[in-house]
Parts: sequence; structure tokens; C-alpha cells
Amino acid sequence: MINRRIFSSAAFSAVLPVSAQTVRPNGFPTRPIKLVVPFPAGGTTDALARIVATRLSERVGQPVIVENKAGAGGLIGNDFVAKSPPDGYTLLLAITSLIQAPALYPSLPYEVPQSFAAISQISAVSDFLVVGNRIKATSLGEYLKQVKEEPSKHNFGSYGNATSSHIHGEMLNQQAKTDLVHTPYKGAPALITDIIGGQIEGGFVDVASLLPYLRAGKVKVLAVTGAERVKQAPDVPTFTELGFKYFEPYGFFGVLAPARTSGALIEFLGNNLSQIVAQADVTAKLEGMGLKPVGSLPAAFESVIRTDLPVWSKVIKDARITVD
Repeated sequence: MINRRIFSSAAFSAVLPVSAQTVRPNGFPTRPIKLVVPFPAGGTTDALARIVATRLSERVGQPVIVENKAGAGGLIGNDFVAKSPPDGYTLLLAITSLIQAPALYPSLPYEVPQSFAAISQISAVSDFLVVGNRIKATSLGEYLKQVKEEPSKHNFGSYGNATSSHIHGEMLNQQAKTDLVHTPYKGAPALITDIIGGQIEGGFVDVASLLPYLRAGKVKVLAVTGAERVKQAPDVPTFTELGFKYFEPYGFFGVLAPARTSGALIEFLGNNLSQIVAQADVTAKLEGMGLKPVGSLPAAFESVIRTDLPVWSKVIKDARITVD
């Protein structure tokens, strides 16, 4: 089992010396900064990027422009940043798929993590295992018992093939020795709609997408991924508590730069991003979106990437998950 704590943004900011928060390497920045989002506008990643961009712009005195470079499951935007000049003016708001991709694709146009420099993990996110209210089970144990008693009659949906949602479902199948049939959706909203409507039994849905429906009581939540219970649903147990392995890694949203970006720039940006997440209103916004605020410094984010990458690689390969 992985034993890793995710520290609060306030804890990180509290240890920053004043000079580290304010020193500008060579007067950086002297022109606008580009924050690349490797997905279309309108989703959680895009919304988070715009919060970060606005606050970072206020702190550094230059525009921070969000640029959506969607395509190929995030590979196009990731590759664009990996091949950009390492001068601090082109940054990436990445998600967990960055470190899942090496196990899913036979080759990538960049190396992970070697092509990137970690700056700050902005937030973490967990996946809920949810079922519709028509399902009689009220706990994961009851549900798995029902699935085993009725072979080949149960299913689960994911918010996309080869996503964390799909991976978690196959991990559950392997460890619980069940035969839940996977149905991939094009995003969480369609999956949630079908769970509520009874077109599919249940699925793994990220907290950020499910939160409004959870508050309205439209679904049942049986368990949650991640190392700790989530603040928005404190009564829901983690898979680890229930005896399952490898469900500890969180999904992440984090800012990275191209490799070879100077340490001074990485430190300057990381300190500022940590301070941004520590702001009370930003913390509240992230929690309202179903996210766990982190605001880590560069070394801590680098550690998360290097720790979680082999875990995702193992579970993906064990479950024989591939990209269609």
C-alpha cells in the first residue's frame, strides 16, 4: 500500500521565506505567459486554468493567457509545451493522464517525466464508485455480493476508455473477482445522466463532476478512491479502508514547464502558485468544484509524479487496458 500524505496549501505557504515569494529571476516576466490546457474549453481543467491564470497575472504583473490545445487525449497540448522554449513563458496545466499515457501508448512524442519540470500540483481529485438509486445495495460489500450472485448481468460506465475511471473499474474487477462489463462514455456528464436514468447500473465518476448530483441525492456512492475520505462526502469509505490495493493515487491537476527551465524560474512560479492556492477564496472555489486544494512546491509535485507513475503503469498493464 502507498502511504503518502497530501499537505494543505496553507502548510506549504507557511514555510516559504518572504524572499522566495518575491524575488523575480532577471525581472521575469516581462511579457505575457501562456498557460496551455490540453483539452477543450468548458471542462474542469479549463475552469481551473482560468482561476490560476487570473490570480497568477495579478501577482506577476503580466497577462497569463489560457490557450486550449485539445486533441489526442491531451497529447497535442502536452507535446506543444514539451517542445517549447524553457523560458517560463509557456506552461502546461496537466492532469493525471500525463503519467498514465506511457503505459497506454506504444510511443509518445515526448518523454514522461523527463520532458517536463514540475512546478506545482494545484489540486487533487478522487473518483466515486456510484450506482443508481434503483440498485438495492447500500454498501460496496452488498453490491459486490449481488454482482457475484448474478454473473454477466452487471456493468459499469467510465468517462472514457483508458481514463482513470476505466482503470479503476478494471482494478475493482480484478481484485473483487467480478465481471462488471465496461461501457465507455464521452465524458462524465453523459455517464451521470445514464446512471440516474437507469440506462447503466453505475460507474466511476470524478468528485468534481458528480458533486451537484450527490447533493441532490440522485445517486448512491459506495466508495471513493484516494488516500483519504473526501471532505464533500465524509461518510463514504475509501477503497483502501475496504481492503483494496492501489486505489490510493489521486488524480491531479498541476502546472509544469518544459524540461531545462531554470531552477530559479521554477521556484519563483512554484512559490507564487502555492500562495495562490492558499488564498481562502481560491481554496473555497476549488472545494466547491469538488477538488482537494494542494498548492505544492516543485519538489513535492515532482515526488507525486515519480511515485504515482509506476503505480498507474502496473495497474494498467495488469488490467491489459489499451487505447482504442
